Amino acid sequence: MRVPDEDLASVVSELTGNNGADLVIEAVGSDALRAEAVQIVAHRGIVGWFGLYESFEPAPVPIFETFRKCVRLQASVAAQSEPGLVSFHEAVRRIHDGEVAVDYCLGPVHPLEEVGEVLRIAERGGDGHVKFTIVP
Repeated sequence: MRVPDEDLASVVSELTGNNGADLVIEAVGSDALRAEAVQIVAHRGIVGWFGLYESFEPAPVPIFETFRKCVRLQASVAAQSEPGLVSFHEAVRRIHDGEVAVDYCLGPVHPLEEVGEVLRIAERGGDGHVKFTIVP
């Protein structure tokens, strides 16, 4: 979970006894967050990159840290092409049963007429929101 007002590295360090997280998922598509994911993952941990790339230009990857920690980098696209959508159904079940909280990332709802302003907010980094919903 990303808490905008807290330093993610400090939170992960505190929660893991300074060992890092075994698994870090970057699902935003931010070059800076992909690099941060490598910084906070544990030795021999896994970093999953699910967020699409920011541009078609080469992106920086902290190679020294990746090698030093023996990090496995796993990029994924078309996540919902899994036969039977087993993982998707498991995620929905866990959310429904209250095992996984998602309310914190459900952002504000905007009418279609405000799409320009919403895009400007998203370009600034979301102003504390992770998602926006645009309705007709």
